[in-house]
Amino acid sequence: MEEIIRKNLDFLCIKYGMKYSNHTFENYLSKNAFLDTYSYYNENGCFSILSIEARGDLNFAYFNSIDFLKMYVEPEFLGRHKYKINVSETEKCIWEQHEKIYFFKNPFFWWSKKRIFKALSEVIEAQIVKTGQFYDIKVKGNE
Repeated sequence: MEEIIRKNLDFLCIKYGMKYSNHTFENYLSKNAFLDTYSYYNENGCFSILSIEARGDLNFAYFNSIDFLKMYVEPEFLGRHKYKINVSETEKCIWEQHEKIYFFKNPFFWWSKKRIFKALSEVIEAQIVKTGQFYDIKVKGNE
């Protein structure tokens, strides 16, 4: 999955000077599952992709810094839902466009990582062009 993510989102590093980090946490929440995290961050915040492949879980989260990720994955940490982002709520027209096959909604869209991250890259780019930030993370332009 990392290859798909990097192919679609590395423009954040190249064009906007963000940094990339990947971590795997074993025995996540004491459930004998691996949590893979893929994070794009700068001094203004961290956008993380959280994946538990064994369960098919894919979530997105915003943190004030990359350092917060280590606290987030601790079993004692409460309030995880406060940091999760529903990415499909932003730039809905782009998501809807990617969810369609001709005039019909594709019921399997959310099963395809390639399609999700292609749409997400367009959503993030559109947010940056409009506001200079994405999911509350300010970015610097390519100077």
